[in-house]
Amino acid sequence: MDTEINISLLTAEGLKKIYDAYRSKRRPNFSAKLLTKGGLLKAELIAKNI
Repeated sequence: MDTEINISLLTAEGLKKIYDAYRSKRRPNFSAKLLTKGGLLKAELIAKNI
């Protein structure tokens, strides 16, 4: 990973959606690359990709 730091933002509601999607999967596939973009992250897209 790059040493450059980008600030990623999530709302509490978005974080809850990601958490619920992660818990609902039997074998979740979570990649840290989903969180490396800077700015406001789209929780719905992250939850679908888990």
